Parts: sequence; C-alpha cells; structure tokens
Amino acid sequence: MLPPRQPGCSTLAPPSESDALKGRGRAKVALKPGHGPLDWHQLQQDKGMKGELVYGVGSPIPPFRMQPPLRVNKEILLANKDNFWCVINRKVYCIKAYLSFHPGGEVILKQCAGKDATVLFNKYHRWVNYEKLLETCFIGMYVGSADV
Repeated sequence: MLPPRQPGCSTLAPPSESDALKGRGRAKVALKPGHGPLDWHQLQQDKGMKGELVYGVGSPIPPFRMQPPLRVNKEILLANKDNFWCVINRKVYCIKAYLSFHPGGEVILKQCAGKDATVLFNKYHRWVNYEKLLETCFIGMYVGSADV
C-alpha cells in the first residue's frame, strides 16, 4: 500500500514499494553544514559572478559572459578532467566547485569528469534546470563528437 499523499505537495508519484525494496530509490547523502542549495546560490552570487567558480580557463572575463561562447573540443575537455569539466547537452561546465553541494554526493559527479554526462543527467535529473543551477560554471559549447 502506498503512503498517503498530501494534495499539492508534489506532482511526482512516490516511489513504489518494489523500487524501495530493490534499492532503486534516490540515494541522497548528508551534506556538510553550509553546503545546501541556498548556500550554493549565495556562492554563485558572491564568487561565481566574478568567474571564481571556473577552473582551467585563465581568463579575466568569466566564460559564461563571453559571446560567442568558447568552443571546447575533446582534447580540451580531457585536458581539464582534473578541473571536473563535463558536458551536458553539448554545453561544457566546470563542476569542481559544485561537487560538495550535490545531494547525491561527490562520487557520482566525479565519474562525469572529462565526459559527456547527458545520458546520466537525463536519467536522474531531467526536470532540473541545470542551466540556472550551473550558470556561473559554464565554460562553452562542446564541438567534439559524442563519444567522450
């Protein structure tokens, strides 16, 4: 039997009992104090707008403000794997600063470094507005093939 739902609480159906028993429920981790969603928003306002959340670019202008956006190929993406650059829907983001804010933990995001994380992202977070969430972490557009 499914737990009772409060009207207007969520449009998403609760996980089925079979999913919960099989361990398919969402696995969240306890975040350190000061690493919640509002803390991330404040960090974006304080440091992100100055370009201080992006690693590996070396430009005085934050990449998210550049028009046209930087073009990133496979070699550049892989060269910045240690800076945790990844691709989501052909957009390259530096997720290094976001690692400790991710509700699913750092380990999951670290798997995406230097890779196209679109399929993995869409599998678990297709409703998340990643463009706003990672706005100040935007590097540029991925111009390589889809095999990263």
